[in-house]
Amino acid sequence: MVLPVCCGHMDDYHPADCATYCRYELAILRRQALMLRWRDDTGIVYLEVAVPRELKTARGVEYLEAENVEGRSLSLRLDTIAFSRPAPHRSAQASRRAGIIP
Repeated sequence: MVLPVCCGHMDDYHPADCATYCRYELAILRRQALMLRWRDDTGIVYLEVAVPRELKTARGVEYLEAENVEGRSLSLRLDTIAFSRPAPHRSAQASRRAGIIP
């Protein structure tokens, strides 16, 4: 896993609250696809469906590791995620590609 160097500074990191962190943990356990909106370090805002895989901490900063529906890996700093909610129902074929349905 490669974390973006520009986003890994602990001095500007704002930890996620416990309820949000627990929602991510439950989504990981349930393999539940989420609709996520986040901004990158240049300020570009993204809206994407992704399946969360794990939560990681590096240098005091928490990250959500996820995979989008095209299979691209995402490493999102938790304080850059503006909102997350369960994704709308997807086709069984898309769910299989994302690893939700065996």
